[in-house]
Amino acid sequence: MDTVVANLPYNMQMTPIIDVFCRTGGSKIYINTDHSVAGGTSNIRAEYVTKKGAQYYESLGWMNGEKLMLFVPKGVTVRAIKYRETGYDSEPIGYFTCNDPFLNRYWKKASRTLYVNMRDNFFDCPDRERAQWWGDVVLLMGEAFYTYSPTLHALMRKAMDELCNWQRESGELHAPVPGNFNQELPDQMLASIGNYGFWNYYMQTGDSAQISKVYPAVKRYLELWRTDQTGLTILREGDWLWGDWGEHKDVRLIMAAWHYMALDAAAKMANMLGQGDDAKHYGEMRTQIKSGFNRCWNGEAYRDPSICWGH
Repeated sequence: MDTVVANLPYNMQMTPIIDVFCRTGGSKIYINTDHSVAGGTSNIRAEYVTKKGAQYYESLGWMNGEKLMLFVPKGVTVRAIKYRETGYDSEPIGYFTCNDPFLNRYWKKASRTLYVNMRDNFFDCPDRERAQWWGDVVLLMGEAFYTYSPTLHALMRKAMDELCNWQRESGELHAPVPGNFNQELPDQMLASIGNYGFWNYYMQTGDSAQISKVYPAVKRYLELWRTDQTGLTILREGDWLWGDWGEHKDVRLIMAAWHYMALDAAAKMANMLGQGDDAKHYGEMRTQIKSGFNRCWNGEAYRDPSICWGH
């Protein structure tokens, strides 16, 4: 088995094309990229079984990577390796330059990373999941406004619609959808509907019609959240209580902060849509959380006083 490697200009979404000659037929060619194994698991790859003679094949299941790799059995001659780059219909119009080569290269890598993580939806990664986790969508949308053309706004609206249209009857939001994963990550959902998610979309686009469409789902979701006598948000564990990676996380205060920002965004949505009573309710709850949060300052950090943190 021989290995043939073709270097691509950058990490891209593409379909591989091979032009080969086989003396006998029935040989299996393995088509991989340098991203076909990621996260410790095998990911997108292809196989092609040859016929006798010359043949030309394009594998239509798109892959991504910096290298296109063929594993070719004896008796097969590779005459050409090609690729067809594909991706979402948006152009990189944002730019950044400075006198530091590292930062200039960093900008280019970040821009390419953003593009390779969007197609028919925004996704977590192009090789391992391709799932529309909304914690990632919030970040990708925020970056996209400064880097890619407004055609990308349609993909943002699609992501917002999918999150809201798959809301449970009991009010919970969950992502990625549709699919077999339907667990609510409360902090990611609060981030999604909050200042850095839905409201940031409006601030960048002025699209009040989209906010009007998603506001009922925002209101239903926030009805699940309450505060207690301390003023702080009552911790809802949802289906996956995830306060980011790392140690010594104060999950209750993390959730309270995201709840505060979601209420702040919802109040602005409600005011814009003429829902004054809603806006007042969100503002009052926001004030309670702020007071409760500030009472958690211990002289060195904000910490939930009900937990013995140790040193």
